[in-house]
Amino acid sequence: SIEIGRLVFNMEKNMEGPYALECELILMDLAFDRLGVSKIVATVKDDNDKALSFNKRLGFEIIGEV
Repeated sequence: SIEIGRLVFNMEKNMEGPYALECELILMDLAFDRLGVSKIVATVKDDNDKALSFNKRLGFEIIGEV
C-alpha cells in the first residue's frame, strides 16, 4: 500500500478545475497498473469538507478516524 499526501496552500484555487482530479487519477493509475500497488491510503482531517469530497470523487472510502 502507499499513502497520498497533499500540501495545498490555496485550497480554493488548487481544487478547482479538472487538473487536480486528472493528476490524482493518473497517479492512481500508475500506482495500480504499473507499480502493482494494491491499496492507496489518503489521510484527511475530518473537518476538511473539500478534501473529503475530492477523495470521494476519486473513489476513496472512509475506513476510520485517527
